[in-house]
Order: sequence, then structure tokens, then C-alpha cells
Amino acid sequence: MALLMKRHIDDGKAQLNFSEFGSLGSRRQISKVKGMANQIKDDEMPLASYKIMHSNAKLSKKQKKLIVDWMNKTADSLSTIN
Repeated sequence: MALLMKRHIDDGKAQLNFSEFGSLGSRRQISKVKGMANQIKDDEMPLASYKIMHSNAKLSKKQKKLIVDWMNKTADSLSTIN
């Protein structure tokens, strides 16, 4: 299990490391935020294997909508800042 969790973390950081998010260009930041929103909307995140280990990670439709709406607003605000 520990190796599976480590792989999830390593794979996630390879895709998006929030410690480095601020150093990305605005277009890349917007792309990352919109990509995350789409993954949540399309039920790709959280990962199925993660939800198996953490049943409380399953998001309701309302929670998904709140997160996706917030991420889309965040992406819109990033486009006006830069």
C-alpha cells in the first residue's frame, strides 16, 4: 500500500506540483487549473484507486460543481491578472 501511495504522489507531482505552480507562466497555470476542473467534472479525479482506500474522498455532485465552478473562476481571474 505504501508503494501505491508513493506512486500516486509522485505521479501527481509530476503532473502538477503546487510548490512550483507560481513559477509557471499564466497560460500554463490556466491550463493546469482548467485541466483539473475537467478531470473532476469527468470523474477522473479523485482516482478510483484512491477512492477505494479513502471512501470519504468520493465527491457528491454538489461538491464537484462547487470545486469546478471555483476552479473555472480561478482560471478566469488568472487570465485577467497576467
